[in-house]
Amino acid sequence: MHRLFSLVFALAVAISFANVIVPKTCIPSGYYHKPEPSNETSANFTGACATWKSHSCCTTQTAQLIDARGDRDLYDFHWDDCDTISPACEYYLKAESCFYECSPDLGPYSAGGGKIRHVPICADYCDAWFEACRSIKLCAANWLEDFVQEKNGTRYHCVNRTQAACRTFEQTYTNGKGLCEIMWGQSFRYETSTSATCFRMDSATSASSSGCVVTATRAFTAVTAILQLFCLVIYCF
Repeated sequence: MHRLFSLVFALAVAISFANVIVPKTCIPSGYYHKPEPSNETSANFTGACATWKSHSCCTTQTAQLIDARGDRDLYDFHWDDCDTISPACEYYLKAESCFYECSPDLGPYSAGGGKIRHVPICADYCDAWFEACRSIKLCAANWLEDFVQEKNGTRYHCVNRTQAACRTFEQTYTNGKGLCEIMWGQSFRYETSTSATCFRMDSATSASSSGCVVTATRAFTAVTAILQLFCLVIYCF
């Protein structure tokens, strides 16, 4: 019985870790994403995206473009239709761009066509982002739906660019939860958990040093499986 129990327990642990560990992968079908994350050796991979340098889904060129002018040179997407973006607010906007383009943790959240869905962002990060941009004016709430391209197929701008349509981040989103869950549609969700299940867009440290992410749901499932097997062995033998 003892040997059988040891065998079953070892098997359960192995299966559990296999279910808990999620390999790092890039967003499939993303326009600027690499097929898989890799180290960017260039010394020019600095600035806003530097945290992703050693395991990046974006090239050095993409990182440089974001650091220089945000999304302008990638998608001709302008953040300042209504207002000048303050350095503090720009920090978070660039961090979001780097996170989307460079993070190797977003593959599991792919929704197809380069989109992501319900990526958990740490609540305190969303709150800090909101505070940094609180008084900045913008003319769109959902940046995936409320921006359109000009007729020549270039520059993205708000559907309604009149000053009357310009409202502050506070008026538009109310708080950090609204900001993270509305600005990019269903891409992100406001996560109040303090475990490793939430990400900070300006840091690669949300992921474990082993190159994997552990999710609370899968961890719970794994522990449950171990307990069930334990009870089964005790009951049968």
